[in-house]
Amino acid sequence: MQSLLSGESSGEGERKTGAQTAMVWALVAVWAAAVVVAGALGAFVGIAPPVIPAVVLGANALLVGGYRSSERFRAAVDGIDTRWLLWFQALRAPIGASFVYYGALRVLPERWASHAGWGDLVVGVGAAVLALSAGESSRARVTRTAWGVLGLVDILTVVVHAQYVALVERDARFVAMVGRLPFIVIPMFIVPLVFATHALLFARDRDARRAPRG
Repeated sequence: MQSLLSGESSGEGERKTGAQTAMVWALVAVWAAAVVVAGALGAFVGIAPPVIPAVVLGANALLVGGYRSSERFRAAVDGIDTRWLLWFQALRAPIGASFVYYGALRVLPERWASHAGWGDLVVGVGAAVLALSAGESSRARVTRTAWGVLGLVDILTVVVHAQYVALVERDARFVAMVGRLPFIVIPMFIVPLVFATHALLFARDRDARRAPRG
């Protein structure tokens, strides 16, 4: 009888966690939709360059704060399959390809586009490979951590380089493009979640290494 009750409780817990995780996906979808609508209305045209890193830092502060302070939010996020986190990172491959393309057309600053484009291409393709392999062995986790360090360094340097292009070089092409669709979705939605998913992947691999082996 106790075993039966335990099984029912476990099943109920899994359903509850699944519902909470679905809610996280819904919030992510609302966030993306809000950025697209605001971009379509021209709300980001002429945006001051320092606003972008402020949004990235602010969004991640909220996500980290929610994860640490709310058990329900933490359970919901922990319910997201690691492969989905990697597939999100894989979005960097087509984004990187677009940067390379627009840099070649000189619509974007060439040096920045080459830096951001090729880095995102490599990291995005690597994320797709890791998502397809879906390994959880110690070797797979080491590989994923090495990829994560590369991806984090890449996104950090790209953000810093973007500020240099906008504030020091004052390249009008960059400022004009970044405030419009579809590019505004990248700093206002993709980049904050790139940082967040990197942090979550690092934390999961760290916890797996610390877990006792039975």
